[in-house]
Amino acid sequence: MRKIVLLLVMLVPLVSKAQNEVETDTLTIEEAVNLTAPGNICPDFELKDYKGNVWSLGNFEGKVLVIDFWATWCGACIANLPAYVELATQYKDNDKIQFITISIDSRGAEKHWRYSLPRHKLMGLVNLICPDKETGFSKAFNVRGVPRYVIIGPDRKIINDDASTPHDGLKEQIENVLSNL
Repeated sequence: MRKIVLLLVMLVPLVSKAQNEVETDTLTIEEAVNLTAPGNICPDFELKDYKGNVWSLGNFEGKVLVIDFWATWCGACIANLPAYVELATQYKDNDKIQFITISIDSRGAEKHWRYSLPRHKLMGLVNLICPDKETGFSKAFNVRGVPRYVIIGPDRKIINDDASTPHDGLKEQIENVLSNL
């Protein structure tokens, strides 16, 4: 019984009342689904780009944020990248929206990820890596498969935690969000 209680204590997320942040490293799948439900504040993150610069959710505050979770080993992700880049290009002059990619490639594949960015014509986007699928941010979004698209509002509230692909309605979802700002 003690082991069960100890396990439950370890899995309960810690909430910081001062900053309203959730400790996401200890989330269960059910807690993650609830945390990223539409209307909730997006969990913050600190992820690196290919140059080693650290980015957080605060870098995009005030903008609609469209995230493409992907991996270099994912055929469907690679197939969707050109349409995602094209969509981002269509909005490049709109300062109300930002498109980013977050790779879930493993730590050992960071070099491969870095070299894949120009090959897939991603250099015009903010490209971040979350090198361990079990990190707090990845767990908070319950990223168990890719590709996965997420739309976050300018107020940091999650609008859609499982948006359509660029080939199947993502543009319409974005247009709907932008028209309601």
